[in-house]
Amino acid sequence: RMIENVDSVVTRSSEALWAEICSCLPNSEHKDAGDAFTDSFMDSYAEGSGSGGSSQPTLKPWAPLNDSEVYLASLERRLMRIKGLSREVTSRDMLHTLSQARKECWDRFLQEKFEAECYVEGDDADESTLEHLKRWLQPDKVAISSEEVQCLIPPESQPEKPEAEEEPLAAEQ
Repeated sequence: RMIENVDSVVTRSSEALWAEICSCLPNSEHKDAGDAFTDSFMDSYAEGSGSGGSSQPTLKPWAPLNDSEVYLASLERRLMRIKGLSREVTSRDMLHTLSQARKECWDRFLQEKFEAECYVEGDDADESTLEHLKRWLQPDKVAISSEEVQCLIPPESQPEKPEAEEEPLAAEQ
């Protein structure tokens, strides 16, 4: 409808074009009236309880609205989220905190030898039992024993040891 004939180009101002476009829209006058700002920032029950012909509502002492605390709490949460200080705990944060606490507990357990003995009941627990327990819990944190060192020595260097042991046996016979 706007361009009826391509050959006849008529120059019109933008105001005229917008006036023509807006006049084509349905109920354009009613929509503008409905979008107008009408909030008076008064309590809803103050409007209904006002005297019939009076234009001023009755004055009452200030009191917060029923949902003020909820609204303020939501604003505070949004502000914290914007600042990046969200107090909401996610599952990832919870797992990270728990893994840090677990690691700190194990480190403390493995480093404090005298306190670790209180976890084993009875006086018959010796040092090897505690070392075995620590090795089972966290093998990378416990030093290897002399028996394990002997197992790690390559077989080429071990034959010297049996020869040295055989000589005393031959001397005894």
